[in-house]
Amino acid sequence: MTDITAFKKAELDKMRLLEAIDQIPMMINLWDEQNNLFFANQFSKKYHETNGISLKKGTTLRELSEKLVKAQNPDNANGKIRKLGYGQILNIDEGIDNEQYKIEKFLEFRKNLKGKVEYERILGDKILLATDQKLSDGGVMTTGTDITDLKKSQQVQEDLFEAVNEVPIIINLWDENDQLIFANNYSKSFNSKYGIYIDEGIKVEDLWSQILDKEKSRPKIISNNQKLPKLDFDDQRKIIKEFKQFRDELKDKIQFERYMENITLLVTEKRLSRGGILSTQTD
Repeated sequence: MTDITAFKKAELDKMRLLEAIDQIPMMINLWDEQNNLFFANQFSKKYHETNGISLKKGTTLRELSEKLVKAQNPDNANGKIRKLGYGQILNIDEGIDNEQYKIEKFLEFRKNLKGKVEYERILGDKILLATDQKLSDGGVMTTGTDITDLKKSQQVQEDLFEAVNEVPIIINLWDENDQLIFANNYSKSFNSKYGIYIDEGIKVEDLWSQILDKEKSRPKIISNNQKLPKLDFDDQRKIIKEFKQFRDELKDKIQFERYMENITLLVTEKRLSRGGILSTQTD
């Protein structure tokens, strides 16, 4: 009689692992070396079903590719797929709008796949960060993580960044070491009029040194706020040291007026939760 206890235990462990993979909330497809699908987890099946595509064991990569391309056709009543997202890795000629051409390019890509490749895959309303990984037995594991919310958040941030860049007030963002990490277009344009060059990475004391070197832009500061030091503008070294010390000790927010030639600016210095300072100046 042969003891198969160890064999049965190994099989049970494999079944448990497969069950766990089946429940993971990300797309997992396993393909053999002939590009036939032999496993797709529940997330992948439901994800494709939402877009009118049925994933079954034995589905070939060509069949899936044809369904994907057909589903993205705007003439298709069920065409919920906006685009495959493969263009970035397939070296597709954008001038060729041919379904079969796209399919052949993708199959060629998979045939020549070595190691791992990442790309964004867009189906319906979802955006996946997909990975094709060549396995030691010649097969391929395809995974996909839903990054829809992340991409939307990134888009909001990009829109906000664009808006902040166009606001007609000076906006400078400094890190906890008083090093500039962002200056909007208005800030750069305003300062350049006075021969002051402000770029990401500049230290606040270097900016003030430039300002004080320009006689025509030498500021006067008036404030009833007792937290602001009485700055001696005739002693450049002292003013920079005192102003730097003031910024280091700033805990919350302070406002003061800054006069340059015939311009009056309302300056707001706001300490942020991560230690940096947001500086705005409004004419």
